[in-house]
Formats: sequence, C-alpha cells, structure tokens
Amino acid sequence: MGKAIGNSLKDVVIALRNVSARLFLSHPIFAIFFFGFIWLMLYYFSQSETKMTFALCVLISFVSIIIYSQTKNYGETLLTFMLGVVTVFTIQWTTYSSVLFISFYIGFNTVIFMLSSISISSKMETELTAAASFIDLRNHKSIYKTLQVVANTGTEFNNIGPLNRAKAVKFMAFMKMQPSEMTDGLKNIEYIKVIYQLEIERACEIFRILYFITQRTNASINVTSFLDEIVWRRIPLTPTEFFNIIGRTKGTMIRENLSVQNYLTAMEKLVMEGYEEEEIISYLNNMKNK
Repeated sequence: MGKAIGNSLKDVVIALRNVSARLFLSHPIFAIFFFGFIWLMLYYFSQSETKMTFALCVLISFVSIIIYSQTKNYGETLLTFMLGVVTVFTIQWTTYSSVLFISFYIGFNTVIFMLSSISISSKMETELTAAASFIDLRNHKSIYKTLQVVANTGTEFNNIGPLNRAKAVKFMAFMKMQPSEMTDGLKNIEYIKVIYQLEIERACEIFRILYFITQRTNASINVTSFLDEIVWRRIPLTPTEFFNIIGRTKGTMIRENLSVQNYLTAMEKLVMEGYEEEEIISYLNNMKNK
C-alpha cells in the first residue's frame, strides 16, 4: 500500500513538473509573475513572526514531500525535515530577516529555474536538430520547425516532459516516420509508458516493435488498436516477458501475415498451459496463417 501511494505521489510530482516546464518554456514571462506572486505571499507572512514561522514550516514540509517522492528514502527526508524545522524555530524572525530570507530564496530558485530551462531548451534543440537532419538535410530548417511543433505539443497524461518528447521525436525520425505521424506516435509512446511504468527509451523501443508489425502486415490495425487488444487480453506475463516474446516472434507475424487476435490467443493459451518463455517463442515462430 505504501509503495503504491509513493508511486502515485511520484506520478503527481512528475506531471506537475512537466506541466510547469511546458508552461514556463512556452511563456517565460509567466515565470516572472509566478515567482513574484510567491514573493508577495511570503512578504505578507513576514509581517508577523508567527505567520513567518508557520509559512516556513509549510514550505519545509512541501519540499520534504518532494524529496521523499524522488528518493524514497524516509530517513534522509526525515533528517532534512527535522533540521529545517529546528532551524526555523531557533531564529527570531524580524521583518528585515524575513524579507532578506524570502528575497534570497526566491532569487535562488529563479536562477536555478532559468538555468534548468536553458539546459532543457539546449538539449531539446540538439535532439530535434539531429532528427531534422536525418529526415531531410537540405530542408533542415523547415523540418526542424515542424518537429518543434510536435515536441512542444502536450500529451494526454502529461507524463512525458519536453526533453523526453524531443527524444521520442528523434527516435521516430530514425524509424523513418513522417512528421505527420509523430503526434499520434507520441500519444502511443506515452500510453505504453504510463501502462507499463517504463522509462522513455524502453517505451520507444516497444513502440517500434508494434509499429514495425502494423506497417508490414495486411491486417487493418494500427498501434493504438494493437495496444488496446493487448491491454484487453490481460495475458499474465510481465511487460519484459511479453514484449520480449513479441520482439522475437514479430518476423513470423509479418511473413505469415498472422492475425493479431489469433497470435495473442495462441500466446495466451500457451501461457495458461504453463509453457516457459523460450517454448512460447519457439511455438509462435512455427505458427502458420490458417
């Protein structure tokens, strides 16, 4: 139960971070007003020592929760929390010291945010430049602008940040996908990432397997409907086992033009009958289109 709550909390933090990053990267002026608003709020609390102590305790609690969601280390988080709270209660918070602390705190976070945004933008540019050059070196600039629009488009679950979207766009470019297909591709990659709780690189690899199959068979199925069929089946295999089997048997699916439904039905039957992974792979590789 505790692990599930921790994972959910981490997902919320990731989603909040991704939404904030996308918003601030798109509207940098908003960041200035945002930090300015925080400064005004904390300035209000600085007018009273009691209010300032309360505000700082809330701030320390919030930061400690974020630290725990990222590290999952209770002891380290508790130590950080206790040191912060003890420090707050050992200082006499005059208006001058409160305003000075607030100014340095907001200034520090603003600078860190700006440096982080510049770093993300630079890395995104590198990823998209490589993708645009691979697609069409001669028309690099126009392709780059198109890919930039795709990478800056938010996804349904806000689970893929700007940099990871750029990485996914580059991955799809190397798959020789057209830019017009990439928006749907991003949605499917996020779908895979959310369902199976995978890193972006692994989600892209799985997407490539499914895309490869759907593009080279005559079945009227796309990656989205393929994923829907997989999720609906609920075959009792771990994601690693399941996609390892598909990855090693996709050639047979393509050569024999196997129906996705028949293929998954055969896999499910073998799993339920107790066959091991290697036996399942061997059987599926010998299937024929009937």
